[in-house]
Amino acid sequence: MNDKIKMSKFLSLILRHHPEAANIELDSNGWANIDKLLENINLDREDL
Repeated sequence: MNDKIKMSKFLSLILRHHPEAANIELDSNGWANIDKLLENINLDREDL
């Protein structure tokens, strides 16, 4: 499996099921702060 697919699956896991794995909280509508997410998983916007 390539790195992009692995990152996609990891992001899906975090945003759908376990935001605490990236030390983030979702708001009442299920949205995450992208800057905090990217910082916490050491990813930049270009790679996102």
